[in-house]
Parts: sequence; structure tokens; C-alpha cells
Amino acid sequence: MGTVQAYILEGLPHVDCLSVFLKWAFNEGQEKQHPNLVKIGDDIVKKCNGVPLAARTLGSLLFSKFEQRDWLYVRDNDIWKLEQKEGDILPALRLSYEQLPSYLKCCFAYCSIFPKGRVLYNEDLVYMWSAQGLIEPSKKKQELDNIGDIGNRYIKELLSRSFFQDFEDYHFYFTFKMHDLMHDLASLISQPECTVIDRVNPTVSEVVRHVSFSYDLNEKEILRVVDELNNIRTIYFPFVLETSRGEPFLKACISKFKCIKMLDLGGSNFDTLPNSISNLKHLRFLNLGNNKRIKKLPNSVCKLFHLQSLWLSRCEGFKNLPKEFGNLISLRHLIITTKQRALTGIGRLESLRILRIFKCENLEFLLQGTQSLTALRSLCIASCRSLETLAPSMKQLPLLEHLVIFDCERLNSLDGNGEDHVPGLGNLRYLLLLNLPKLEALPVCSLTSLDRLEIEECPQLTERCKKTTGEDWHKISHVSKIYIDGVKTPEN
Repeated sequence: MGTVQAYILEGLPHVDCLSVFLKWAFNEGQEKQHPNLVKIGDDIVKKCNGVPLAARTLGSLLFSKFEQRDWLYVRDNDIWKLEQKEGDILPALRLSYEQLPSYLKCCFAYCSIFPKGRVLYNEDLVYMWSAQGLIEPSKKKQELDNIGDIGNRYIKELLSRSFFQDFEDYHFYFTFKMHDLMHDLASLISQPECTVIDRVNPTVSEVVRHVSFSYDLNEKEILRVVDELNNIRTIYFPFVLETSRGEPFLKACISKFKCIKMLDLGGSNFDTLPNSISNLKHLRFLNLGNNKRIKKLPNSVCKLFHLQSLWLSRCEGFKNLPKEFGNLISLRHLIITTKQRALTGIGRLESLRILRIFKCENLEFLLQGTQSLTALRSLCIASCRSLETLAPSMKQLPLLEHLVIFDCERLNSLDGNGEDHVPGLGNLRYLLLLNLPKLEALPVCSLTSLDRLEIEECPQLTERCKKTTGEDWHKISHVSKIYIDGVKTPEN
């Protein structure tokens, strides 16, 4: 093969880079009122080497700051005096990082465990942060336990400051990314506590606390690395590895890392957890997803009283939850695939905020028995082919805000029959119903808070929700955003 000469990308012209900076530093047209700040900004942009990310980040840093001393602090900061390579913009980004509140500094640095270019999900990241104690509880009494809202505020603040980008809103969750240069910054400031294992013979620092395996090591090599680690708080596998991680790896983690808070066993290869899992008293995040062999959990897992997140997604052989599962009083985030006919065992999870149910082929009843899911905010049910109705389960979800149901071919009612009608979903803000060919009607209840309704591939329901003429139109006529098969219903 021939070779092609590399093309060196040049930075933006100064005038364009200044335009980016001013766009992020001021509201439209506002810069005309502050010519003195624009002049200082011109000097700042010269230090950005034509890199738009640097201009955007520093512009975001100075947004809504109209005191000249704030701008002079950025222009004249000693960080610019550090030795730099040509084109190096880390000083510009580091300067923005230094201005973050302390709680955001820790959260941003932790993100170095993700691979470059990884799409991040707000729900996952919030509970990873929470597992490490990085989310400070609100001083407001009514928000003391609402980790999700506080964590989402952290993410959006980092987005507004350009530490995250490529925001995509899916209404019941959102995604975003880190620019590669921001990832470089996170990696720099998080050393040596965070380490990414990305080669066969890694050098592991004695003070490392958070380990991410981004290289396809075989189990023998992984065990060798684990043997070198101490006082670990995070073990994370961002990719599905081709090599298996079986019982030797699991037992090594349990025996060595008594203070671990996040343990990623996704894609592992074992039938069940050992009873000794209960020794991990500090464990807050446990991923068991994509394990094709796992069939059950030992009852000892119910002694993990600090566990906040449990992932059992795509565990097609998983038979049932342990009887005392309701003892997980701190569990807030559950993703599950199971062969159970009903989700017995979860009804007493009074802290549960997010429930995701995937590919539960035998599931006939969503919940059964005494229920207390009074804190549930978001529920997603997908590919549960035996599920026919949600009632009376919906009566137990008074704070539900997001309800998403798709690919449940037998589901014919959200209410049940007669006296099983749902008394109210007064907090529901988002409802998505997709590919439910037998669903006959919307729930018989008050949907007063519903702001967005999406219905696709639900032929019977589509007819009932036609504007003005549909039998269910009176239930949704107040909803501001209604989409039927991808077409927005005209507003009144």
C-alpha cells in the first residue's frame, strides 16, 4: 500500500475563535454593552491557539460575569506561564477546571475511567457518582434523598461549562459525551487515583482507587492485575470482553476489596454469587448484566444494605429474586431480566427510583402482593411478551413521572377491569407507548401533569387518540406535545 502525507489541521482564524468565545461569554448582542471586556477577551482568545474548545470553555467560564477583575484573572493567570508544547490547550482547560466548585471537580475527574468517545447516560453516571459519595445531599429537607435530581443538576452544570458536550434529550433520560481533550484533562487531574488498564503489562500505582479495564486481558492476566491492587473502590469494564471472568475473578475481588463501592461483573461467567458477597458492606453499585449462566442470587445479597444500583439486564437464565430482596432498603436503580411470572420481591423497595424491565418472556404480572414503590419516578417495560395488563400495579406508583412501554405484544390494558381502574397518575409527565398492537385505550385516570405523549405502532390506540373525534381525546387534549406515529398533533 502507498502512503499518504499527513494533513496537519490548523486552528481557527483568530476572528472566528473570538466569535466562538463571545458567543459563549455573552447572550446575543450583549457584548456591545461591554467593549472593555471584549478587548480583554481578545487577549484571552490569543492564548487559545485557535482551538474552538478552549475558546468555548473559557467563554462559558466567564458567562454572566461582568466585573473586569474576573476577566483579568483569566487573562493574567499564572497557569499560562507553565511550559507548553505548541498547540497545547490543557492550560486553558485547566484554568476552567480550577474555577469549578469542589463537588464538580471530583465528579469530572472520576469520568476519566470511561473510554474516549463513550456515550454517557445520565442515570448510570449519577449512580456511579453516588456510589463513591460524590453527590452532596441537598440542605432542603424535601430533597435529602433525591440523588437523581441533584446528580442531573451536576451534569447539566458541567454541560453549561462545556466540560460535557453532544447533549441528546430522550425525555426520560439523556446522553452526552466528553471531548477527547476534556478526557485528557480528566485523566491528568485524576492521577494516580484513577487508572485505566490498557496494555498487557500495566504498571499499577499503590494508591490507585478506581480501576477501568479497557484492554481485553484474559482471566489469568486480570487476576495478576487484581493481585497488585489494594483498597480499591471501583472496578469497571467499559467493554464487553471476549474473555470470561468467572468465579476465580469474583472470589478474588470479594476477598481483597472489602471497601469496594462499585463492582462491574457485566458479561461474567458464573451461575450465582458466593454467599460471601455479603462481606462487601460498602458496595453501592453492582453490575451482573449480560451473564448468560447466572440463575439466582444468594439470600446473602439481601444484606447489602447500602446497595443503590443493581443491574441484572440480559440475564436470560435468571430464575428469581431471593425472598428477602425487599431488605435492600437503599436500592434506587434496578434493571432486570428474569424468568419470573411476577416481580415478587421488589414491592417493598421503598427507595426505588428507576425500574427497567427487559425481555422478561414469562412476566404476566408487573407486581404482585403488598406494594410500596411509592418513590418510583421512572418505569420502562420492554419486550415482555406475556404481559397483558399493568393493573393493579399502577395504583402503587403515586410519584411516577416517566412511563415507557414497548414491544409487549399481548398488553391490552393499562387499567385492568372494573374496580381495578387506576385511581390516578397525577405526576406522570412523559408517556411513550410503542408497538403494542392489542392496547385498546389510555388509562382511566387523571393525566393532569402529562406534558408529552408519544404513540407508535399501536393501531387501536391511534384511532382513539385522534384529535377531537377520538374516544380518548378528552383525556389528552390538554397535553402540549402529542406525537402519533411520529407526527405531531397540531396544538389547539
